Amino acid sequence: MTVPLYKLPMPDRKAWTQLRDKAKVPKGVAKPSIGDDLDAVHRTFGFNTMSAHDKATKKLQADLKVYVDALTKKGGTCAAFKPTVEKELVKKVDRHVAWIADVLEAKSQFYPRYAAVLKAEAELKKGGSDIQALKKACEKLLGCLAAFALLETKWNAPRQALNRTMGDMEKAPAVTAGHFKVLDKILAEIKPS
Repeated sequence: MTVPLYKLPMPDRKAWTQLRDKAKVPKGVAKPSIGDDLDAVHRTFGFNTMSAHDKATKKLQADLKVYVDALTKKGGTCAAFKPTVEKELVKKVDRHVAWIADVLEAKSQFYPRYAAVLKAEAELKKGGSDIQALKKACEKLLGCLAAFALLETKWNAPRQALNRTMGDMEKAPAVTAGHFKVLDKILAEIKPS
């Protein structure tokens, strides 16, 4: 099964402006520009720009606190807009920040997890008997691939192949030459550069 690509949960600048204008909240209620922040968040969203995306999203998160406080202080239609901002932005941004942390963790752990699979596989090929080490290493690597598949479709095929191979290894009484062949193909496809 192909994992659908992750979509940013927060609106873009155009949708944000429409939401704000519909609520009759004037532009520039607070000094931070939520529209500029949203532009930065949407512009930096991608596998190779995740660190910049994290920074832009955390800036949006901080600026939203200032913006919500300003809405409360202004009162009237501004204060009435606060629940919409909290629902449509604050809560979604908070969850998205946690998701970004998971992706960045997967990116930081990819090489060590890849290396652990190589090491466990090499030990078994030399006649070792710790099949569980290979299964555990593959499971951890699969977590990285699953996170990456949410951002780029190219990670779906290796994620699916590794998942299938892990299932086959679970059913088999031992890791076979066929398992090693498939695993080597997957590892070659996802080899870190």
